[in-house]
Amino acid sequence: MIKREETVKHTRMQSIREYFPDQNTVLFDIETTGLSWRTSHVYLIGVLFFREGEWRMTQWFLDKPSEEKEMLHAFGNFVVSALASAPGSGFGSILLHYNGDMFDLPYLRHKCEFYGLPDPFEEMESTDIYRKIRPLQKVLGLASLKQKSVEDFLGIQREDRYGGGELIPVYQRFLQTREKDLLNLLFLHNHDDVIGMAEILPILSYPCFFEGGFCAAGVSEQNDFEDGRMRFRMRADHSFPVPVRSEKDGIVLEMGGGDDPTEGVMLVRTWKTEMKHFFPDYKNYFYLPEEDRAIHKDVAIYVDPDHREKAKASTCYQKATGTFLPQFSEQIVPAFYREYKKKPAFFRWEDLERLQEKEGERKEETREKTNKKMKDNAREAAKGENRLMDQYLLELLDYMAGK
Repeated sequence: MIKREETVKHTRMQSIREYFPDQNTVLFDIETTGLSWRTSHVYLIGVLFFREGEWRMTQWFLDKPSEEKEMLHAFGNFVVSALASAPGSGFGSILLHYNGDMFDLPYLRHKCEFYGLPDPFEEMESTDIYRKIRPLQKVLGLASLKQKSVEDFLGIQREDRYGGGELIPVYQRFLQTREKDLLNLLFLHNHDDVIGMAEILPILSYPCFFEGGFCAAGVSEQNDFEDGRMRFRMRADHSFPVPVRSEKDGIVLEMGGGDDPTEGVMLVRTWKTEMKHFFPDYKNYFYLPEEDRAIHKDVAIYVDPDHREKAKASTCYQKATGTFLPQFSEQIVPAFYREYKKKPAFFRWEDLERLQEKEGERKEETREKTNKKMKDNAREAAKGENRLMDQYLLELLDYMAGK
């Protein structure tokens, strides 16, 4: 077994503390001679970690396949020491990896079980960067989800130019020739994978945003798109490293790109028209054909029977005019439709404004009680000010992501 260690510059690691500020973070990646743990070897494990005020990288290389158990044992001992050396009280340890949930973790766990070694990850929280960004592949316009594709998206350059599969025959040649250049090539690929993981962490700004890491920052009406559109401004918790624009069914999302890299903008088409609100308990209503609306049976008894009929689900509605925006659930009430069961649902902008005013009145009643608690966290307080708006924007983001 060959072991290499080096110190890594802090400037390359700054994103780790931004996205995982309160955790003892360990990044790792493995190289294997195949996909099946039964018929292949793990020949290289690379780990990046923080200890004694500096970022360090350790790599274990299997120069003798017969020593695979010893290498796994050494790696397991390192993980135990990483857990024991969490910097400061209150810090938990977290393992960062790229597609490790699908490959690296189960591969190593099977290997350790085979050799009778303890599970090295049993006590560690784990985050898979790949799984975080996978739902946003189309939104971000990523041709693939390989780590190198993400690095290209962020403009990160690496020295290594090989894929993991391409290096399997290189490892096999090294076992036969022991050429130092081949050894360096193998170390370099794993090194750049692990360091690259730290450098691509700003990609997490996008899933963080889609998971609610923002606060509503303002809304304005524009009239440059058919009936018009609403422009919602959002302030993200993290800066967007690359400007992104995505469009789906007339909804436009822009992340970054302006003077403020934390700003997100959602442009939503509006309809200034008349729509229908359908009552669910249609059996308690009568439909008035001449007025084209439904009324409750308690009122309908005063209407001439010749001018009323029992309502059906499709005729149990009342109409309203206003400025309508789409919604993909009925969270903002009353909900409206163009016709019966014709999705999406809509809400009137005027109704949202009214609901927000009531929400604001309720908040004002409890503000004095919460001011003391929230005074040191103005951002969290701001997030609560537009709860309905934030919920609506989250629903739109889910729709953009295909959820």
